[in-house]
This record gives sequence, C-alpha cells and structure tokens, in this order.
Amino acid sequence: MEMNMKNKGLKSIIAALAISLIASVAQAGVITYTDEFPSEDSTVIGSNGYINAERGYGYFWSQSRGDMVAETFADTGVAALNQLDIDLNIAFSSLRTDIYWDVFVNDVLVGNWSWAAYAGAGVIDLSFTFDDIIGNGVYEVAMYVTNNVYGGGGSMTLGLGTEIALTGTDVIGGEVPEPAALALLGFGLIGLGGFTRRRK
Repeated sequence: MEMNMKNKGLKSIIAALAISLIASVAQAGVITYTDEFPSEDSTVIGSNGYINAERGYGYFWSQSRGDMVAETFADTGVAALNQLDIDLNIAFSSLRTDIYWDVFVNDVLVGNWSWAAYAGAGVIDLSFTFDDIIGNGVYEVAMYVTNNVYGGGGSMTLGLGTEIALTGTDVIGGEVPEPAALALLGFGLIGLGGFTRRRK
C-alpha cells in the first residue's frame, strides 16, 4: 500500500510538470498589432512639421535639419517585438537624387529603405525582422532621413492612410520556452517515469 502511494505521488508530479509545460507553451503566442502610420498624431520634422490632409504631407529632404517621422504605439499587447511591417504611400516626389531613411524601434536600428530619383509618387512595402525588442506593449517607431538632397534636388512626402504592423510575443505568455529548457524538462520527466517503473 505504501509503495502504491509513493508511485501515485510520483505520477502526480509527472502529470503536474507535463501540464505546466503544456500551459507555458500554449500561453506564449504570436500577436500582431496594426495601426495607421504615419498619422496626424505622428511627430514630424520636415519642410512642413506635420502630416495631415489639410495642411500638407511633410516634405522631406534634409538630414541636417533632422527630417524624421515618429510615433509611439501603446497597449499593443506585444511584449517582445521581432518583426515590423510598414506600407508607405509616397504621395509626392520631385527628387532628382536618391533619398535614404533609417528605421528605429525604441532607439534600436532595425533596417533602412530608400526612394529613388525620378521615381515619382508610389508605394513601398517594408518588412524588417530582428532580435527581440522588449517594450512590454509600448513601441516608438521612428524613421530618419540619412542624407542631404542638394539644393534644388527636390523632396518627397508621405501620405496618410497606410498601415503599420508590429509582430512579436504576446504579453500574457511571455517568451516561448527555450529548446534547451524543454529538453531538460523532458529528460526529467523520462527519468521520473523510469524511477517509478523500477520501484514497482
């Protein structure tokens, strides 16, 4: 009777560990947050210091001036961000030389893009993947011009109504367990299982 009670106790431990493992994997999921970017809430440095339908669309061409567009997204539900997708509308371009941009998330450089001379208006779809940036739901996305268009070389604008998508691990589950941790726990379960068989 005492031996059976011990075996039952060990089986209960094995079951509890297995349930804990399954729960930790199930809770850690991928989540994507979408919003408008740029928007009328964006911080803008350009020939026009704003992006809105009534007053203009920024007009970017100068690194020296610090031309940029930035916006903070809160309550995204993304604990650790590792992918950023941005659809941009180049509403106007009179560029006679290429313009280059760097993209940052929470002050971390995640990628760059450019718009070519004489390309005119158009759209560009950007996608960046990177190591986890832990923002616990709050992320600032910022784009900075990294070169100076020469005088008379034109400028470009960014239109409204385009989408940004932030993808990563959800807040509830935290990080997905590392493979090594899963393997270690698995070996532990196997060992406990073998121990109960030997005690019978």
